[in-house]
Formats: sequence, C-alpha cells, structure tokens
Amino acid sequence: MSRQIEDGTATRAHLDQQLDLSRQRITSVEQAFATATQDMASVVRQIAKLRNAGDVLVENFAKYSSGELPVLREGLQAVCECLAATEDHRQAHVSRIETQVIYPLTHYEKVCCL
Repeated sequence: MSRQIEDGTATRAHLDQQLDLSRQRITSVEQAFATATQDMASVVRQIAKLRNAGDVLVENFAKYSSGELPVLREGLQAVCECLAATEDHRQAHVSRIETQVIYPLTHYEKVCCL
C-alpha cells in the first residue's frame, strides 16, 4: 500500500512539474508574440511614413514640372509616375504585412486571453 502512495505522489509531482513547464512555455510564447506584433507594427509605421514622404515628393515634382519647358515637364512627369508606382508598391507591402502578419498575431492574442 505504501508503494502505491509513493507512486501516486511521484506521479502527482511529475504532473505538477509538467504543468508548470507548460505554463512557462505559454507565457513565453505570449510574450514573444506580443513583442513580434509590436515590432511588425513599428515596421509598418516606418514603411507608411516613407510612403507618405514619397507621396509628398511626387506632389512637389508635379508642381515644379507644371512651370517648366515641355521636355523637362515630360521627364519630371515620367519620374513622378515611377515614384508613384513605387509608393503604390509600398502601400501594397503595408497592407500585406497587416493582413498576413499583424492581424493573425493579434487574433492569437485574443484567443489566448479568453
């Protein structure tokens, strides 16, 4: 009978140890995902800020080109179109990061906190 009690105690201690380890791992993952979400959000903000600066640059080139000779105006308009396409690409990049990285991580946080 005492052997059964010892085995039961050992099993219980082992289960408690596994439970503690599981809790530690869950806490570690939650912290890592929170950090990853914040870091990715920071990256998105930086890309969006760069995109906004590019948009301002396009506007300034467009304003400047309106008062220039036709040859220069056409060249600057081509540059504006190229820069605008680059900024459109940046916007697509921001959208992809938000939908494919940030939102799933945010959803994970909501599921974990239930």
